[in-house]
Amino acid sequence: MVLIRRWAAIAGVVLGLTPLAWAQKSESLKIQNPSCPLRVRPSSGQKGGWKPFNRSLQKGAEVLARPSARDPDVVVFEIESMPKLEFVGRRSCLFAQSRPSATSSGSVTGVVRDLNTKRSWILFLDATSWQEKLSIKESQSNRTAELRSTQVGFCPGLQWMSQATRWERGWGLCGLYAKAQIANASQPQDGELDYDAKNADVFGLKVYPSIYFRPRSEQVAIGFLIPVLFRFAPWPVPASAQGGVSVGPRWSVLAGLELEGRFERGIFVFSQKVGFYNRPRSLNWSIQAGFKFD
Repeated sequence: MVLIRRWAAIAGVVLGLTPLAWAQKSESLKIQNPSCPLRVRPSSGQKGGWKPFNRSLQKGAEVLARPSARDPDVVVFEIESMPKLEFVGRRSCLFAQSRPSATSSGSVTGVVRDLNTKRSWILFLDATSWQEKLSIKESQSNRTAELRSTQVGFCPGLQWMSQATRWERGWGLCGLYAKAQIANASQPQDGELDYDAKNADVFGLKVYPSIYFRPRSEQVAIGFLIPVLFRFAPWPVPASAQGGVSVGPRWSVLAGLELEGRFERGIFVFSQKVGFYNRPRSLNWSIQAGFKFD
């Protein structure tokens, strides 16, 4: 029967249904020491992580096993009598003819942690908006006024993710282009500088570490990001301005905190973020769409 399953795995590769690495590296073995420490999880295509297996397997049972890439002595295997489960244990303990040593029957926790870790990439496009505080200054009279700028734009980028059980961490990077609407922060009084600009160009680079928690649903993740935005904007100066008027800062580094809710459907990813830059009163938000790949 194991031979039949072996040929079925090879046929699955030909038909594109079975990973090539499994068919190439797996081999048929017989369990010699059924009381070795084991971990178990649902087989491929089902949800669940590795958990301790507190029962003994049947001695002499034939299994289809493949070695771990991290530790050749650790094997992942399936048993015909338990087709919905996948096991992991030490080869030198399970299949040795002699009594296993303490070293060979040791823990597989480190390897299991590596097997549990899923790494992936997200290619995305953000539609984003945020606010900044600017200032305008007239050099001859030394008059100044506070301005408020609202930016709306897009940020295409790439995010790397590493998931272990319910926790996930990652890094993201995107290039920003936005349009800004700028006006006085308060109604100017007589003699005060008045400024108004629309559709000013804004360029930037955004980088952020992130951490997420996945509740029971594998399709939902909730997390925090610490975004850092490197921003450049050649703010326009009114043509009617006299006495050397400057608007700034042209260059700025903004850091903040964001809360993200993410929903995944197959390879597609949708999320919404809300947070602030530099101070809680400077709000920012974004809506993201993208797709996930290994």
